[in-house]
Amino acid sequence: MFLFRLKDEPEVCVEVDTLLPEKLKKLDVRDVKNLKVRLGKLETSVEELFDVERVEGESVIFEGKWLDRVKRIGFGMTEGEIVVRGNAGMYTGAFMKGGRIVVEGSVDRFAGMNMSGGEIVVRRNAGDYLGSGYRGDAGMKGGRIVVEGNAGDEAGIKMKGGEIIVKGKAGLFFGGMMSGGTARAERAERAGANMKNGMIVLEKARDEDILPGFTYTGKDEFENRIYYVFEGDKAVRKSKGKLLVRELEQ
Repeated sequence: MFLFRLKDEPEVCVEVDTLLPEKLKKLDVRDVKNLKVRLGKLETSVEELFDVERVEGESVIFEGKWLDRVKRIGFGMTEGEIVVRGNAGMYTGAFMKGGRIVVEGSVDRFAGMNMSGGEIVVRRNAGDYLGSGYRGDAGMKGGRIVVEGNAGDEAGIKMKGGEIIVKGKAGLFFGGMMSGGTARAERAERAGANMKNGMIVLEKARDEDILPGFTYTGKDEFENRIYYVFEGDKAVRKSKGKLLVRELEQ
């Protein structure tokens, strides 16, 4: 489809929620260059900031050294694929309803915020609030996020559905206040605080990392492996959340 190559480091962050596969698929290069993006408080044309090329395939590709200054990549997208050849800024895939985003580097905070469908794959690390909700709102409602490295604090906070997989370590309050869905990580700190429902799966945890509101109920099989099973967070009335830990360290 199209390749967007960031020309120079922007002085303030760029917002590119207008550059979605569903909005670009019927446009020619000239039309795309004339689209507007936000540069701080101002609007400017795409061609002021990006070199634009038509490329083979159906993917929208972002390329450049300073892509961590580019926010709202794939914001609200419903179909197609976006590939980020580098890091990506805040709100990547936020409010996403469908399609696929692949980030070959790391993503900044609020990736996948309020998403309800589609898939985000991050080859390196994710910042805070992965798959979370906007302040005062519920979090991720559907879709899938895979982070091949680590995630920051409050990933999956207020999550209602979907799946988050962090292949490395997640930070504080992983799956906090979640009411549905599945959140998985190698290990996490204070996971499931005020959890109401849903499931958190940790490959490793120290005994002291299990919050006092979780009750051990025995061992069970999950994906052909045996896990310690805890229910909680009993600090929340009628909570039915499950915390599974494969290796419990004393």
